[in-house]
Amino acid sequence: MNKTLLIACLFCLIHLPLQADTKTTPFQQKETKILGGVETLGLPSAGMALDARIDTGAELSSLDARNIKDFKKDGKDWVSFELVNRGGGCTKNMELPVERYVRVKRHGAESQCRPVVCLPVVMGSDQRSTPFTLTDRRKFEYPILLGRSFLSGLLVDINKKNLTGKPVLNILTG
Repeated sequence: MNKTLLIACLFCLIHLPLQADTKTTPFQQKETKILGGVETLGLPSAGMALDARIDTGAELSSLDARNIKDFKKDGKDWVSFELVNRGGGCTKNMELPVERYVRVKRHGAESQCRPVVCLPVVMGSDQRSTPFTLTDRRKFEYPILLGRSFLSGLLVDINKKNLTGKPVLNILTG
């Protein structure tokens, strides 16, 4: 019995490293994108590219919106707002359906009820749709805050900036 156990153990010791070397981990199967602490995000529906602060502590992303007004359209909640490109000085009026409303806790201030809208965004050459809460962010350095709902599957190096490059213009404009 001891001889059989010894042979089985030796077999496992010899073959396990070979098996471990032939298997791939999830990170080896596909390249994981790394973002910097600040990235440029394209908003095709607004024709703008804006800087975004990456915030792994925030669940949802937040977009700088002015003159936010709720209204009903075909019995459903919609919101109109102005999106301001601080660098270019242009403003885009937008109307979007409200996905839901969320209560956001704010550090040192009362919590706030905000509408959530989904917008297509472009980062580098990647495009996806993501939910944003709408709020006036003019007191903050960056007009967009990207939270965990956007960051799923991505890594963040907060010491770097713009690792993904500028949004691809043909996706942004076309």
